[in-house]
Amino acid sequence: MASIRIEDATVSVEDSTQADREGRPVFEWTVSLDSGESWSATDLKGPACGAEPSEEEMLATLLVFLGAAIEAREYGGENEDLFPAELLDWAAQYSDEIAMLAFEMEEAQG
Repeated sequence: MASIRIEDATVSVEDSTQADREGRPVFEWTVSLDSGESWSATDLKGPACGAEPSEEEMLATLLVFLGAAIEAREYGGENEDLFPAELLDWAAQYSDEIAMLAFEMEEAQG
């Protein structure tokens, strides 16, 4: 499992050992607040071809998607429904940190 702390939450990604109909690996993501509130789903998919991504790579991907949903909520767009509204309420407070972490993780992966 790959995880990272963002303020009062732990964001994690774990390989579900499943694949979708196209053979893409499927990962489970979870955001758990220290207050006990959490959200999770098994809907984060890797690429259809090439090497299977690591959990760390998919954690960076999750942060990018979360950032896109925050941006869509702020400016309008189709990505706002990627995550539950309550999760976006939390994430919007830390949008700069989420964007920076996503950038740093993607840069580290090359």
